[in-house]
Amino acid sequence: ANEATMLQPKWVKGYIRKGGALTHMGQHEEARKAYLKATQLEPHNQQVAALLRQAEEAVRKAAEDGKDWEKDLWSDEDEEDTGMDAPQPSGSDGGSNGV
Repeated sequence: ANEATMLQPKWVKGYIRKGGALTHMGQHEEARKAYLKATQLEPHNQQVAALLRQAEEAVRKAAEDGKDWEKDLWSDEDEEDTGMDAPQPSGSDGGSNGV
């Protein structure tokens, strides 16, 4: 699909195929760009418009999922023990190694 769009940069179907391949690989932002280019070439193409909307929704969902993941990461960290009450090394002198 990349080669097709390079060889024939005004071939809308090449951008549709590229967008489909990128979507399948989970590269939604790149797919959105391919569909956007196709839309610029054929602004009244309803198929391309629908694919562009789907790609934009996938980009939004991926961004939301990323924010949720980051939020979950930080909230899990807040719930963990800070280490202030961590167990001391074992030994008769409390871990001071005779110092």
